[in-house]
Amino acid sequence: MTSILKIRIFLFLVFLLPGLFAIGYASKLALNASELSRYGMVATGTITSYERQATGGPGRIGRRFCAVIEFPHGETIKSFTDGWCNKSQEQYPVGSSVEVLFKPGTPAAARINEFGPLYGKSLFIALICTPWLSIGIALMVRIRAPG
Repeated sequence: MTSILKIRIFLFLVFLLPGLFAIGYASKLALNASELSRYGMVATGTITSYERQATGGPGRIGRRFCAVIEFPHGETIKSFTDGWCNKSQEQYPVGSSVEVLFKPGTPAAARINEFGPLYGKSLFIALICTPWLSIGIALMVRIRAPG
């Protein structure tokens, strides 16, 4: 196997393949959020508490507080924890109202109806991985067999 081929395989495995998977995952998250905002039901929820979540690994100090939100659906009250954790306890104290989006079949998988909670994760992944993928494509194109 020539050294050029080895380099191209390395670039494919390190840059292109992970970049493609990450961009695909970000696209899937964005499509799911778009589908939820188009076809989901809207309800007004209430922040009932904040759940403390540790961040980082062992030896790393960090914490974030994620809003626990309840909203009515049919005859019951559904509850979920905001996965984006962007609500400030000072700006949104317990008892504050927020708009909630959910699918009628799975109300426990609801989300806050704002750009960050809906599209933030997909945008963050895409912003990180697009340059990674671009570097991989550029290097693959630049490294050619001699001749």
